[in-house]
Amino acid sequence: MRNFYKRKVLWVLLALIFSFCCFSCGNCNDDTPIEEEEQQINLENFHTVFIDVGYGDSTLIRFPDGKSVLIDCGGTELAKENIINTLNLYSVTQLDYLILTNTLDNHIGNAEYFIQNYGVKNMFIPHVVKPEKIPTFNSALSLAKSLEVNVENSEMFKKITSEDSILLFLAPKPLLLDDGGAYLEFNMAKNPTTTQIKNISPCFYLEYKDVRILLGGDADKSQEEYVIEYANKIYNNYVDDFEINLKEIDVYKMQNHGDENSNSEPFLNMLKPKYAVVSVGGNNTQAHPSTSAIARLIAASPNCNLLRTDTVGNIFLEINGNGEYTINNE
Repeated sequence: MRNFYKRKVLWVLLALIFSFCCFSCGNCNDDTPIEEEEQQINLENFHTVFIDVGYGDSTLIRFPDGKSVLIDCGGTELAKENIINTLNLYSVTQLDYLILTNTLDNHIGNAEYFIQNYGVKNMFIPHVVKPEKIPTFNSALSLAKSLEVNVENSEMFKKITSEDSILLFLAPKPLLLDDGGAYLEFNMAKNPTTTQIKNISPCFYLEYKDVRILLGGDADKSQEEYVIEYANKIYNNYVDDFEINLKEIDVYKMQNHGDENSNSEPFLNMLKPKYAVVSVGGNNTQAHPSTSAIARLIAASPNCNLLRTDTVGNIFLEINGNGEYTINNE
């Protein structure tokens, strides 16, 4: 008899557990699963994504008004897939601007795909006098022209504006300005060196709601000297409604993947960033980022938080309408 009651109690408990499970499942709503809620993007905010493309570069900027800018596009299939996934995440189906910073394949190798498939309206490109000598670059440029994309040269003082925001080109110097700078060296060389190719890469000042960002390119410290020279003296003559301030910025994307010949002490001492981002591939042959560049960064800004795409993947910066920002890898 005692065993009978034990069995009876066991069956009652099992029935209660089964009923609870059915009740719980019956209250699940397929329209609002928790995982999907966590993935929702507030498109009314400002977004910048430093996209993990391995050893290369790609940055997406999406303004609250829907305007989108893609800076570089990596050079591998895996890079292309990650960029596409990022564009989909932010509902980007058309690119208002595509910026190609130099002529290296790890920056522009996928350019033709995005020109062909994302209805690019405007392009900024390096000032290359003889593009036919650079096949990948020339093919992308020819396709853009055939699709009637508006194409301009990247150079100091060019800008893209949106409500409460500006993207200002800080370098390189225009070919016809003063000594012509990096563009003159590049175009005069019969076979440009890697350094000459990288030095035509622009860096950018990006601001939204007083949050200030410096997007470094591939250039070395010689180009950083120009930026220091023009900071707080000349840049403001070319903008309205903004005060270009490169001192103690919020976020800095390190020049040339954290190379030791970039990210100079004077440059970092001016920037003193709160956050630094390195776009870099794991176990790359260039040993990027260099320990010396990181040491200079920490010396200039001891409390700086460093994020690397090779260790955390995509890095997301979001700024709301009150100027409050978050930066993380989720």
